[in-house]
Amino acid sequence: MKRATVSLVSLLGVVSLLGGCSFLSKINPFDNNKFKPTPLVDFKPSLKPQLAWAAKIGESRLASLQPAVVDRVVYAASEEGVVVAYDVTSGKTLWRRELKQRISSGVAATGDALVMVAEKGKIIALDDQGKDLWSAQASTEVITPPTAALGIVLVRASDGRITAFEAKDGKRKWSFQRQLPPLTLRNIEPISIHQSTAYVGYPGGKLIALNLANGNVRWESTVALPKGATEIERIADVSGAPVISLRQVCAASFQGRVGCFDLQNGSAVWTRDFSTSVGLSADDRYVIAFTEKGEMSAFSRDGGPVVWKNETYLFRKPGAPVIASRAAVFSDVEGYMHWVGRDDGKPLARLSLNGGVASGGIIQAEKQLFVQTRGGYLNAIALD
Repeated sequence: MKRATVSLVSLLGVVSLLGGCSFLSKINPFDNNKFKPTPLVDFKPSLKPQLAWAAKIGESRLASLQPAVVDRVVYAASEEGVVVAYDVTSGKTLWRRELKQRISSGVAATGDALVMVAEKGKIIALDDQGKDLWSAQASTEVITPPTAALGIVLVRASDGRITAFEAKDGKRKWSFQRQLPPLTLRNIEPISIHQSTAYVGYPGGKLIALNLANGNVRWESTVALPKGATEIERIADVSGAPVISLRQVCAASFQGRVGCFDLQNGSAVWTRDFSTSVGLSADDRYVIAFTEKGEMSAFSRDGGPVVWKNETYLFRKPGAPVIASRAAVFSDVEGYMHWVGRDDGKPLARLSLNGGVASGGIIQAEKQLFVQTRGGYLNAIALD
């Protein structure tokens, strides 16, 4: 059977064809117009995050774009192919380059290269001054931002193939691919690198650890098992980037489970039933994640019991949170950034982003948060 990919916003047509419209509300509440974003509540802020600076770079209406920070320089690219380097503290433009190619995902950066992917899977690498370094070709389109560390760049194509390149010259090191289920979410599933291992979440509920040097599988674990009678009911994709903390790697899946696994052998430390399409965040005390409806839950790292829940952000399409000090931070469908208490889930602060909805993940570096928006701005937010 030819594999199909679906996005949450396209599931309506798929489910209608299969005669299972009643199932739609379980997996995609946002397609029904009666589910409007929950109105924001008033509260007295106890944190005061400040917009340190914002820079107009160019729109990112369809691409999955987020900045990268290396050596106190933040790099970002627009969908139209503009690449800019900014000083982390002041936001001053250090250089600007127009590639004259549409960018679909990026960026990743190391001390050796700045990497992004253009349409049709063309991989573009620049040096730290914006000059051409090397280019390569992915197996198909790429919607997941590349990952770079330890002199290696990992590119994940939409067919599931991961290819590793030398950051300095683009030499292909290895590639890895496994068979995908017939139906998957058209989802952004970034790769996480820790020491000499790449941790990858896959459709079908699998979490895989790959040797960064040669692409060999160190271990494979099951986050969730597909269940149900139809292919849609059996979607169990691992969502978002795996998060490494306390000698464990934590991950969650759509229509499956959330849990943490031993870094060395992949054995489950704990798991709980849960469903998310955007991923999670974790620190030494909690794993924090959203369901598709926007219910926020914090799980204790000690065995996985639920410590608190927050339904304040239902149907606001929150993105994957990051934990910054004592707060969990995330963006929403109306272009707001929210801070809630890591220990109790209570709102701490709110900030409106320049350019509206985030186009990729929140990057935490140099005591700041960096967020790129679909309206074309790079926002630098100073932590309280």
